[in-house]
This record gives sequence, structure tokens and C-alpha cells, in this order.
Amino acid sequence: MKNWKELKKQFWAKLIAMLLAIVSGFVFVVTAAATVLYGTVSELQANQNTVEKDIDIQLLENYATHLFAEGVTGSDGLEEAEFDGLDGGHIAYTVVKKQDGEKDIVLYTNDASVDADSCMVHREFDTNTRYVLSGQEDSFLGMLLGSYNTYDDSSWWMTSLDHIVYNQEDGLFYADADGDGAYFLMTSFDHVINGRKNGVDTDISSEGTDGTYGIDGVESVSYEYKDVSGAPGYYADGDGKKLEQEEISSWNMKNDLLRFDSGFASKDEDYAQKNGFLTVQTKKSLPKDKINIAGAYSIGSDLNFEYDEYSLNNVETTSYDIYMTAKDTSSTRTLLKNGLVDYFGQGKKLAAFICNFRHTSGWWAAGSALLCLLCFVFLMSAAGRRPKDDEVHMRWIDRVPFGIITGGCCALVTCGVLCIFGMIGYAFDRYITISLALGLGTLFAAACEFLVIGYFMSIAVRVKTQNFWRYTILHYLIAPFRWAGDAADKKQPTMKKVTVLFAVGSLIELWLLAMMADGDVVMLCIIIKLVEYLVLRYYVSAMLRIRAGGMRIANGDYSQPINTEHMPRGFREHAENINHVGEGISKAVDARMKSEHFKTELITNVSHDIKTPLTSIINYVDLMKKEKVDNETVQEYIAVLDRQSARLKKLIEDLMEASKASTGNIKVELEAMDATVMLTQVVGEFEERAKKNQLDIVVDSPEPPVKIMADGRHLWRVIDNLMSNICKYAMPGTRVYISLEKFNGMVIMTFRNISRSQLNISSEELMERFVRGDSSRNTEGSGLGLSIAQSLTGLMNGNFAIQIDGDLFKAILSFEEVF
Repeated sequence: MKNWKELKKQFWAKLIAMLLAIVSGFVFVVTAAATVLYGTVSELQANQNTVEKDIDIQLLENYATHLFAEGVTGSDGLEEAEFDGLDGGHIAYTVVKKQDGEKDIVLYTNDASVDADSCMVHREFDTNTRYVLSGQEDSFLGMLLGSYNTYDDSSWWMTSLDHIVYNQEDGLFYADADGDGAYFLMTSFDHVINGRKNGVDTDISSEGTDGTYGIDGVESVSYEYKDVSGAPGYYADGDGKKLEQEEISSWNMKNDLLRFDSGFASKDEDYAQKNGFLTVQTKKSLPKDKINIAGAYSIGSDLNFEYDEYSLNNVETTSYDIYMTAKDTSSTRTLLKNGLVDYFGQGKKLAAFICNFRHTSGWWAAGSALLCLLCFVFLMSAAGRRPKDDEVHMRWIDRVPFGIITGGCCALVTCGVLCIFGMIGYAFDRYITISLALGLGTLFAAACEFLVIGYFMSIAVRVKTQNFWRYTILHYLIAPFRWAGDAADKKQPTMKKVTVLFAVGSLIELWLLAMMADGDVVMLCIIIKLVEYLVLRYYVSAMLRIRAGGMRIANGDYSQPINTEHMPRGFREHAENINHVGEGISKAVDARMKSEHFKTELITNVSHDIKTPLTSIINYVDLMKKEKVDNETVQEYIAVLDRQSARLKKLIEDLMEASKASTGNIKVELEAMDATVMLTQVVGEFEERAKKNQLDIVVDSPEPPVKIMADGRHLWRVIDNLMSNICKYAMPGTRVYISLEKFNGMVIMTFRNISRSQLNISSEELMERFVRGDSSRNTEGSGLGLSIAQSLTGLMNGNFAIQIDGDLFKAILSFEEVF
């Protein structure tokens, strides 16, 4: 399991899983499609001989197309062309020319027995005399899939259209092809009635279902050219009514709009140029030798003009038949006379593969699907994992709103699919080779798979980090309303809360008002709202000043009264009352501070006065100890005097130190020091004393250094006081736990022991001066140790706290860690 967790963090494992997922997914799609085709297409369910025959027929049809296109290219007549290009392989064929009313002519055959009755493939071609074969691909796939299945007829030509000419001599319209010097008769057109509405420009769109064009009131009338034997032709409407030249002249006078095929035209050149239309020019006559009276043509919406050259010149077409059959299709690779390859052997191999794969395609589909699923599950589990830790990390793409990444992924995958179909279309249109199309299609498919897998990995990361909702478009849309709701949160600045709530409420009001009122009312409402906001801000500002002043007083700062200038009357009176309360509290606090200071000075002075005679007593007791006294009772009295005078001296020194520490009259020199070294040294001083009291000291500290800012002398005194209390009050035969740890940038020392006596006192009382945990006062001590430790810790910018839980006593020292 551990190896599995580590594997999910490795980049190379994810890369391999991604590649396997892409490959297996591609194989699954192909094999699953093949399995479906095997079950639904009857031709693929046939035996191998039948499949081979179908492939041979497909190859023969494309060989026939190639033979015909190659035979007519560059020749003036098929009779002069050579049709022996497919000789030398396994193809037997006959080419026959057919004309109406005439006998069929065999142009070429390499096996006279191949005819309409015996052939495998019969292809018919109708042609003029000029065809172009383009995009040739000499490959098995190209020949099998129809690379030569179509050919280009060069009888259609395209040119740009300059304008439409109205010939007054015969009353007909002609297309003036730019640069061709020919005028093509327009055999039909539409007159757009009221298209310009008496000279006023209107937009004309495509024809609607009702047969009209453009906007309201715009409709058209269609006219067709009527040919008259021995006389000039004319235009007539759907009822057969002849169009007179006078009516056409009136159209030109009014600049009416005409429609020729897919292009519009107008005599007004400015109007036509602005809308991308053709212009109509009027000429008295046209050169008769340049007028084409009949022929197929097409005018596109882009004003390109296409026409059938041979139809215009009345060139007759001729029909050709090609009969083909495949002889012995061995696997030998044969080169035909025209350079093409005989692919029937490869067709035989393809038929064998199709029939054999029919039995295993389902297994391939199932196996690839299982592998793809396993890789997909692994990638979802590994998403967001990194080698350095066990956390799930979000990338920048995982923070993009889910709707955007979903839309982008769908758009890119759609583009990829369209590109795949585009490659297939290009291949069949012979713009690129089929091999290139398959390669590019495979790359696009792999890219689509990569995008889809990456999309689901992003979803997995969002779900695992519980950020799915946070990074959605809906979340961002409702964020303003959420911020408005959060404005009620006390953690937010009051002015911001008021501003947000006022802005949201005002926007809703203005939106509702804009739906029912005009612009002037909305503008007036905006001005009123601005004034309202200024007044509201004035009152809120006064309230904030009052609240800030109250918080200062609550925190013990009475030096800054509330500024009541420019306050509303009611707020000003309230602020003045708070200031009076603060002044009263300040006086009481000052009096208490003076009293405490007086008491401290009294203790200090009394202690100093006591210390002088006490020093004399201690000195004389010391001298008495050096005298030779035989009386044992006197020796006992001297020992008691020595012990109690030393205790009294220690009490006075502690009292003076406590007084100085509480008033801050002790010099503190902070420096960076190693807390582990200090703790180890002080605890080491108490090892013998602890063993004497049957205490087992257990120290738990990290490897040095653990740096803190402290005064070495005072920190030593603090730890010394705590260890001294432990040795005095801890229950014999128990363990004392001392730990040093780092937590959130702090260094924490913790001292734990079991009390010898019952602790019927709170931690706050125990911290006061002259208070001892031993209420019977049977042990040594003055009750000043914890008070001194707390004061010294505070002077070193540390924190001192004690906790009592039954008989468990815990003292905690904390300092900021120095890096």
C-alpha cells in the first residue's frame, strides 16, 4: 500500500498511465466500432472469398476511373489516346466508345472475352474532350478508398463579374465578364418591387418562404427569357406576359433593384457599391459576335461568374464504357505499364485480416476498455499528488472556473473531431494523401483524449480539495450577494458593511425603477441615493468613533477621549457620557495604581530597613558558630538562629526581587540563546535534589539549537524557581515530565508533576504573592517563586501560565522562536 501511495506521486507513473489510457482508448474505439460493423454490415459477415471479391470490385472501379482520366488528359480525342496503361497485371479490360445512332467502337482491349456479360465491373463515362486528374495517390488505401473515384471537368470556367448590361437594341440583359470580352445572356431575373421604397435604401436579404425578399412590403416578380425562331427573344413573366422596354426604362429611372441568380444589381452606383451589389449599365447596342445566346451559367452571392464553355459552344458529348474483371489475384506485387501498382495481392491479405479479426475484435475491445479504465482510475487517484508530501495540490488550471474549463474543453474536443472529419474529407477530395490523413487524424484523436482525461483529472482535484463549488461561474455570479450577506459579520469593517449593503439595496431599487420609469427619473433617483449615502456615512462615522472610544476604555486606555467634533447631537451626548465614565474609571485606576505603588515602595523600604540589622544578626551568628561552646543546648540555639536568619534573608531578597520585577525596575538584556542548552543545564543542577526526593525527571526536547530571545540570568531564575517548587511539592516516587517543543513559531517549555498535597486553589490565586500550594505551610518557601517567575517572563516578552487538573500541576513557558 505504501508503494502504491508513492507511485501515485511520481510524474513518470502518471505519464505512462496517460499514454496507456490514450492508446487503449483509441484501440477501444476502433475495435468497438469494428465489432459493431461486424454485427450490422452483412458484407463483413460473408466468407473470405466473398470479401476478397468485394475488395477486387472496389479496386477495379477505381482502376477504371484512373484509366479513363489518364487516357483523356492532354488529348484532343479519345481515338488518339492509348488505353494500355493497366496492362502487365491481373486486370483484363475493354474500352468501348458509344455514339447515338452509330455502332459501338472498341478503342482498346487486352482480353476480348471481357464484355458487358462477363465483366466484374462496368463503368460509364460521359465526357467532352478535356478532363483533369488531380491529387493522385499511388497507394493501396488510395486505390481502395476511392482516391480516383471522381475527376474534374474543365468545361466549367470561373471569372469575376464586372456589371450587368442592358442592351436597348434587343431589350435584354447581359453579364459583362471582366476581361473576357464576351456578353452572356441573362436567361432569367427577378424584379424586386419597392425594393428601394421610392429611392430610400432598404436592406435586402435572402428569399423567404413566402417568395418575397427583405423587409415588410418588399416582393419580387420573376421573368424568363423566351426564344422566338427567326425573331429576337424577349422576357415574359409567369403568366406569359411580355416585358416591354418602356417598363424596363421606368425601372432604371427609379433605380429599382434586380436580382440575377444569387446576385443583386441596381443602376444607382452609390447604392450598389455600398451594399456590395452589381451595377446596371445601359448601352444602345452590343457587338453581335461577342454575344452568347445560350448556355448554363451561375452568379454567386460573392458575384463570381461561372459558365459552361462547351454548353455555350454547343459541343456534343460522347459516352464511353469500360468493362473490367480481375484475373488470378495472386499475392505477387506487380507494376503495371502506366506505373501504378497491382494491389490485388494486398487486397487478398486485407480480406484475410478482416475475416480473422472478426473473431477477436470483441476481446480486443474488452481488453482495451479494461486497460483504459484502470489507467483512468489511477490517474484520477493520482491527480494533484506530488512527491514532496501527501497533500493534494491545485494547479492554475484547477482554479479556472468550472464552466469556462468545461466550455473550453468541449470547444477544443469539438474542433479536434471536426479536424478529424476534415482530414478524411481532404483525403477523399485528394488534397492530401490518405496516409497523411490517417496520421493527422490519429494525432487529433490523441489530443482529444488527452484533453478529456485532463478535464476529469481537474474535476478529481477540485473534489478532493473540496473546492469544486468555489471555482464555478455560479459561485462568482452570486459572490456579490454572498459578500452582502457577509457584511453582517463582525470581522468585516463596519463602513465596508454599510457601503456594501447600501450599494446592493440601491442597485436593486435602481434596476426596478429603470424598468418602469424614464431616464430623468432614474438620474434624479441616483442623485438622491448619493445624498443618502453621504448622510448615512456621516452617522456611521460618528458611531464608529463612539465604538472605538468604548473599546479603548474597555482595554484600559483612558488617555484618549472620544472626539465629539462634528457629531450629531444625540451621538455627541452619548460620546460625552462615555468620556465621563472613562474619566471616572481613569481616576479610580490611578488611585489604585498609586496605592499599589505605595505598597510596593513600602515593602521595598521595609525590606531594606530589615535587611541591615539582619545582616548584623547573620554575621554575629556566624561568629558565635566559630566560638567553642561546650553546652549542646546553646549549640542547638545557634543552629536554629543560623537556619532561620538565612531563611529570613532569602525571604527578604525574594520580596525585594518580586517588588522590582512587578514594577519593571530590573535591567533586562535580551539576546538570542539556545533554549535546549539552558533547560538542560538548569535541570541538571536539580538531579541530585530530585533523586533525594525520589523524583524521576524525564526531559523531552528536540535537537539543538532552538533559538529564543531572552535574558540568560532571568530565564535561569525562572526555571530555577519552577524546579525548586517541583522538588518541594512533588509527590515522592513519581515522574516529573519536562518538555520543549516548537509550535506555530513559538518555543514552549512545559513542566508537569503530581502534587504531594491536595491543591484546593485556583491557578489565578496561586500566582499571587505569598500564596502557597501547601496551605499548612509545612514546607520551605515564601510563596513568591511563581509571582517572580511570571514577572520575569513578562519582562522578557514571554508568557507564563499554570494549569491545575486535580493533583496534576503544569507550568508553561512560551517564547517566540528566532530564526
